[in-house]
Amino acid sequence: MAFRNAKYTHIEKLYAVDKSRGGESASCLGASHQSEERYDAPKCHPDTREAVINDIMSWVNAKDPEKRIMWLNGPAGAGKSAIIQTVAEQCYREKKLVSSFFFSRTATGSGQDDGTKLVPTIAYQLGNLLQSAKELIINEIEENEALLSHTMEIQMEKLVLKPLATLYLPMLFFNMESNTSHLPHLVIIDGLDECNRSEMQSRIVKMITGVASKSGIYLSFLIASRPELVIRRAFNDEAIGQLCIPLILDNKYNPDKDIETYLRSEFSVVKRTHGTLSSDISDMPNWPSESDLKILVQRSSRQFIYASTVIKYITND
Repeated sequence: MAFRNAKYTHIEKLYAVDKSRGGESASCLGASHQSEERYDAPKCHPDTREAVINDIMSWVNAKDPEKRIMWLNGPAGAGKSAIIQTVAEQCYREKKLVSSFFFSRTATGSGQDDGTKLVPTIAYQLGNLLQSAKELIINEIEENEALLSHTMEIQMEKLVLKPLATLYLPMLFFNMESNTSHLPHLVIIDGLDECNRSEMQSRIVKMITGVASKSGIYLSFLIASRPELVIRRAFNDEAIGQLCIPLILDNKYNPDKDIETYLRSEFSVVKRTHGTLSSDISDMPNWPSESDLKILVQRSSRQFIYASTVIKYITND
């Protein structure tokens, strides 16, 4: 019993408090797709973004050892975070998700804005998913109590890769690859451009490239960001080019059709829920007109944020 209590005193440094940082949490619980801070987070409206989500899930399910990284990129307002939230929830339900980390530049000082808590958060979520991994992570921290103050590259090696290797390698040695298929393997990172240090953005991509190039451990990484210069340069590096599938939110995915579907559905809700409060709406069964709807789609310029803002304005949300 004393041994167990000693372990949980150590694991508090990762799961709750890192005393070397003056009592600050070593992981960022608010960065998860399930966190209270992300309550009512945007996600894809039913019957929209189906093509891009299918492309992402096909890659997730294929577990291609040659293409372990997918970079979803597009301009601000294109709906990247909604897509990532939807994929994260689906992969969590299907037990494919190791970790999700949503950067936020407004979460100043939390570690969610600068990347310093990225790897401890991945380790924390990995331990929550797999009890056997949690024990191995605890042992690593017990053996080196300063580990949480080491570089994120060392933390990734000790807190994520080493525990996974311990779980995977015996199965691989005995040609039991099929027994690893049930293990979660996807790490999701959203909003890399919201990491407020450009050098950290590049460093994260480089670290992930190193992880993805290792054999024997299968981890895949879905990263979403705006295609900003520093991030584009990082993904254009030859080393990652061989491992990465870029997925661009462009006209290929016909965003206008999805925006129209979203607007039609939301206006239907508005008429159903607000019609009794407004004689103007209740007296107009064809509101909005087809021409008005087309104008709104055109003015959205392929950006879902415009369409959602219109609906929020109309409903006063």
